[in-house]
Amino acid sequence: MDGLLKEEDGIAAHFRYDPIKHTYVTFGTSFPDLVSQTTRVCLYELDADTFKPSNVIDRDAFDQQEHSPMTTSASSTLEQPKFFLNLPGVVLIHDFILTENYVVFTWVKAALDPFRTMKALLGFGAISGTMAIPEDSETVLLLIPRSMMAGSDLRPIDFTDDGNICIDALADDRITRIELPFSFNFHFGNGYETRASNGDRQLIFDMMRTSEDKDFDFAIHSSNNSNKPVWETLQPEDVPVGDMTRHIVNLDMKQLQEDPIVLCEQSPEFPAVPRHVSSRPHRYTYTLATNKKTPSHLSKPMWGAHSAITKIDATTPGKYETWSFDSDEFVGEPTMVRKQGADPDKEDACYVMTTVSKVSTGTTDIAIMDVEGEGALERGPVCRLRLPEFLPYSALHGAFHEGVVYDFD
Repeated sequence: MDGLLKEEDGIAAHFRYDPIKHTYVTFGTSFPDLVSQTTRVCLYELDADTFKPSNVIDRDAFDQQEHSPMTTSASSTLEQPKFFLNLPGVVLIHDFILTENYVVFTWVKAALDPFRTMKALLGFGAISGTMAIPEDSETVLLLIPRSMMAGSDLRPIDFTDDGNICIDALADDRITRIELPFSFNFHFGNGYETRASNGDRQLIFDMMRTSEDKDFDFAIHSSNNSNKPVWETLQPEDVPVGDMTRHIVNLDMKQLQEDPIVLCEQSPEFPAVPRHVSSRPHRYTYTLATNKKTPSHLSKPMWGAHSAITKIDATTPGKYETWSFDSDEFVGEPTMVRKQGADPDKEDACYVMTTVSKVSTGTTDIAIMDVEGEGALERGPVCRLRLPEFLPYSALHGAFHEGVVYDFD
């Protein structure tokens, strides 16, 4: 990243691709400052080939030209100011949405539990288990204009003494804030901007809702006081059954246009879309899901480990295809691979790749599924390739990069 990321900086597991600008956008968060009680979120936009900043804001030029910032190419020797958002208290942001004009987060107010925090600091608990959601918390959609990240519409007060840019995300008038029905989520599907039939601007995005309950346990039972490992104490009723919902926001009215639309209730998670439709209108989303063979005695019909892949059709809520692996096989996050020479009008002309770990044999395969056309996914993998090592927990957060070949000789 051309020195932009320092040793002490964090960076998220999720990058979003802009196929028009050919850039990646991502972020990093810092642990809450104990004095100011704020969390900083740093935004990055990088050239997709070089992973260098896509543009550089010249602070000196900003000061000299009546506070009208000048941007230069990424090859400039000028040091890139970092773009920070300040949010109050503890912030758990894991993923975000990218559209043509906005970087979008959901913010849920959280607080640290003192006893759990002490346990975590002493090594007897997870950091995620120290957080709780107060009763007065709400879910707020934050829309940060990407133009600000590129140097437009900045003000002298935005610059800190060390030359970076810092914006108050809950008070700044350039950031749009929209209240949503309360929910918590780790992941988003895709998001994009469009126009309604009456000409109003819309933001449409898909969310993997983990919970609508403010008592949600961030650490999924690892914060229990029994001193036993989570796999010995976890019960089905402890794990929320998630869903995938579509949200339609009226950008002109700055409000949710209608109630969230449930697209899939098979506990979908780790969503993926082909790179060419990232941040653009799309029809299909591919996710992990619970196995359709989930035992009927469980109190939650859609509860279970992820051992299936779904292809969710956003045009028809509740319509999705599923391929379920064996009951002792668990799958990793799906990775999308566009077919060579694919018809540009065929969004689903792709393969889905995933890891499949089979517990009974202690083996892991790479499974490849052709998802082009209705019913294709439900025919199962076109091939399975055995890996030389067993992955006890299937892979998370991978990406296919065309043209990268390794010589293992």
